[in-house]
Amino acid sequence: TCYPTGNFPYFIAPTPPNQATVTFTALRNNSLTIQGKSDNKTLSVTLSTPYTPAGTTSSLWGTATGANPSNKTLTWFPSLGDVGSYAVTISVRDSAGNVMLGSVQGFTLEVVTPQCGYGTLNATTGKCDCPNPNFDGTCTECQDGFFGVNCKPCPACNNGRCVD
Repeated sequence: TCYPTGNFPYFIAPTPPNQATVTFTALRNNSLTIQGKSDNKTLSVTLSTPYTPAGTTSSLWGTATGANPSNKTLTWFPSLGDVGSYAVTISVRDSAGNVMLGSVQGFTLEVVTPQCGYGTLNATTGKCDCPNPNFDGTCTECQDGFFGVNCKPCPACNNGRCVD
């Protein structure tokens, strides 16, 4: 099938290519920019993202109408519970009603566990520096007797035991 050129809006870099995988790290601030444009400079461009992970924040998710080209940035601070793969669908159309060829484009957003959980990797020692000594060596779990995101000491339990 032949399509006339210049009549359809499209995505440009730094937008992830169709079927790409983008990696985000849990417990870290992550961002991703989507940019769409039309070769007809008199038209504005609308970016739509009907399928995105819960917890993401940005004017990107949902519909955003803007200039030409139009840029939107996704930011997300995923938790350890968010580790996994998410299908993201994006679309672009112009103010004349032209939709990108193929209607939508998709990519996978892969959230991975950070090497040092809630801590940071020490470049000198190669070990994790945790926010406090109550974490395990990877800064992802509390040591026995501690609980919660900050690994606080467990309160006294008269009829049971403290379990995080």
